[in-house]
Amino acid sequence: MSKVTQRERLQHSTARTLAALFGSIPVAIAVGVALTAVLPLPLGPRYLIGIYSVFPVWTAACTGAFLARSGRHAWLALLATSAGAAILAIIGFGLR
Repeated sequence: MSKVTQRERLQHSTARTLAALFGSIPVAIAVGVALTAVLPLPLGPRYLIGIYSVFPVWTAACTGAFLARSGRHAWLALLATSAGAAILAIIGFGLR
């Protein structure tokens, strides 16, 4: 393997690792808040489902970041998911 290829692989794995460590937690929290906003349930069960969904979503986001083709793809996927969840939460809380 050439030096350039080895350096590129190292940079991609570093970016994916940073995305998994720092980008997956906001995604999980945004999805939990969005679920709390849009579920058609009484207040107590909505909060419980939103809170309990954070850990599985966080695990899935970390795994997805590590499985991404590159660091850029990992960050873009996390950003898109977080933005979508935030928009859904804003709409959900706005309609209540």
